[in-house]
Formats: sequence, C-alpha cells, structure tokens
Amino acid sequence: MVNIVHFCHLSNNSLEAEVKRQIDTLESGELVTRETRGYDPKGKCTFSLRSKGVSIDYRYIRDYDLPELVINNELVDSVQKGMPKTKEQKYLELMKHYGLDTGQIDVLMGETGLLALFEKLSEANVPRLVFNW
Repeated sequence: MVNIVHFCHLSNNSLEAEVKRQIDTLESGELVTRETRGYDPKGKCTFSLRSKGVSIDYRYIRDYDLPELVINNELVDSVQKGMPKTKEQKYLELMKHYGLDTGQIDVLMGETGLLALFEKLSEANVPRLVFNW
C-alpha cells in the first residue's frame, strides 16, 4: 500500500507512474513495501519518503474528547429489530403469509400506501379477495 503525500501530486501521471512502479516491482519478484511516497512531476516518478513496516503504523489517533463506544450483541440486536425489512424479506413474507405471486407483490410494492392498506384489510378478509378487489 502506498500513500501519495499531497493532493497536488495526485494526477493521472502520478497514478500511472506508481502503477508502473508497482507492476515492475512485482514482475521482478519483489514485494511492494508499505511506505509513503512523493511524486516528482519533472522526473515523472514516485519516490520513497518513509517506510511503514507494520500495520500498527496505519492506526488512527484517538480523540480523547470522544467517549469510547462499546458495541455489544445486545446493542446490535436492538438496532436490527428496529430496522425495516428489506425488499427481499418483505417479498418472502408476502409470498409465505398471503400466498401472493411476484406479480401481485410488485403491484402492491409499486404504489405508496397500497401494501399497508392490503395488509390492514387482509387482517379480517381473505388476502386473495382483498388483492383482486
């Protein structure tokens, strides 16, 4: 992984030079090292600025003004329970619970409010009759 130091050096030329350098490095049997690189627009090449030997060099600096965020299974479960169903989940539910086919489901999901009306009316009536009505 390579970092280009400054936005002004981020151009097609710098990217092409770095891609070429990495391809040449790999084709010669060497590994691409983790480092920060600069770009020389006159020489149209990148150059090493500093090495990053281990992944710890890529860590984020902690902001002590922000409290630690603890995410446990209970929090994840409560968030998931509060999320709306995905379109795929709703499709399967409508097929299983009401016995509707995909064409009927497309009609219900294609109009705002129509699905909610269908579900409400189906509580006291036969779903297929509600749909055909």
